[in-house]
Amino acid sequence: MQLIEKIPLEAQQLILEACRKGYAAACKNYRKESNGNTFGTDVYNFIAYYLGEAAKTGGPLELISRYPKLRLITNGVVLACHKVGKGKKQNIQTSFPNNNNAVQSIVQQKIPGLDLSKYSAKVEAAIITHMGNPVEGFLSAHICVPDGVNESSGRINSWGETYELLPAVAQVAHFPPEEAIPEIEIKAKPKTKNKGEVERGDATAT
Repeated sequence: MQLIEKIPLEAQQLILEACRKGYAAACKNYRKESNGNTFGTDVYNFIAYYLGEAAKTGGPLELISRYPKLRLITNGVVLACHKVGKGKKQNIQTSFPNNNNAVQSIVQQKIPGLDLSKYSAKVEAAIITHMGNPVEGFLSAHICVPDGVNESSGRINSWGETYELLPAVAQVAHFPPEEAIPEIEIKAKPKTKNKGEVERGDATAT
């Protein structure tokens, strides 16, 4: 069975809608004097917010960690979320997160207080990757399985599997209409020695 087949269609649609709404909110907040880091951080936090809201509905998505790192689980697949690429011409096969040690933090689940022992089946790991920019807005979202890693930085440098998330022919899931952009609280983890840095969803990728 391919990994995408383990992720329910409703969960795929919730993820796709969260990405679309996240970029719409980030683009509305964007100002010309802003930089790529600001936009990337906004996108990450808005998408995380909408994914969290989707998880509250009692559907197939479950939020297992919001801070310091966003993690969801659906049908035994743990999902992280990262921005990749910059525009329409970029190929997902050559677009990767800028986060150091992204694979290790997902597969090894190095998150304080995260307990996956209650899940009886073997837990697999994948990444929600999304592409877009302030000008074009949201472009695409994929579910990707890491395959290769740069030994010195720990950054992902190849995908084993990639699946583009596409709208369902029949509407499976929806969000209530938004009257205003939600206020997103950004929590920063205090700097301490010998501990991992706060994940910001690849704010450096634009």
